Amino acid sequence: MAIFPNDPAGWRALHAQIALDQSRGMTVRQFVAKYAPEVENNTSAYLQFVTKHMKCEPDEPLENLSRFALAGVIAVYEGYCAK
Repeated sequence: MAIFPNDPAGWRALHAQIALDQSRGMTVRQFVAKYAPEVENNTSAYLQFVTKHMKCEPDEPLENLSRFALAGVIAVYEGYCAK
């Protein structure tokens, strides 16, 4: 977990993390499992939500996806709303 001073800083950090994990060759499944582990989340529901909204398969390479679109899907799942 991380706290950012403002929304733009949080968005930049999320985009940077996705880009880093894209460069590491992670799949969507690996990415979701890393950031939404079973001990704290319903990882399978999270993965299903992401793959449904990104129109991809769980073992799709993360690098094939738009980091901006993925960040938006994560924000929706996490209940983020700008104030």
